[in-house]
Amino acid sequence: MLKQVIDDNVELVPIQPEFADEIYALVDANRERLGRWFPWVDGMKTPDDTRAFIDDAVKRGDERGDIVNAICANGKIAGMIGLEEMNRDMKNAEIIYWLGEQFEGKGLIIKACRVLIDHAFGILGLQRVHIMIDPANVRSRAIPRKLGFHYEGTLRRYWRIGDNYYDLEVYSILRDEWVNYR
Repeated sequence: MLKQVIDDNVELVPIQPEFADEIYALVDANRERLGRWFPWVDGMKTPDDTRAFIDDAVKRGDERGDIVNAICANGKIAGMIGLEEMNRDMKNAEIIYWLGEQFEGKGLIIKACRVLIDHAFGILGLQRVHIMIDPANVRSRAIPRKLGFHYEGTLRRYWRIGDNYYDLEVYSILRDEWVNYR
């Protein structure tokens, strides 16, 4: 896991079981909005479900090297960000993120992504990082573009939430592109 102070008001903190109540409250307050984009929201019905989610993330970190952090703004959990689906053999991973609505529009995701990308290409030695986003999620689609990622294509009906299937756009950046972009 990765702990990083981003600025005076924002830091990334490895998720921990004691965050379960606060994360659950944030998800619950944003359930309808987050549920449109993430299938795990339906399974997070109680703080205990959130603890199980956190335990699973910690286990994936131990087994595969996935990184899952809380984004903390002014001492409150604003959302989460992860460097997941880590493939050390292929040297690539996916960035996944979400924020509570009240924390959007403050540049938190851009700042957090920069930290994870620097870590991925620097410390971890990865060659490729990608982000997959539903084309209807306009705010989220802006993130990879602002970070210099390249649109690779659309995975049609790739993502299932409930009984519905959604397309996902794939954006990626390579290590040498990031070095030149920074």
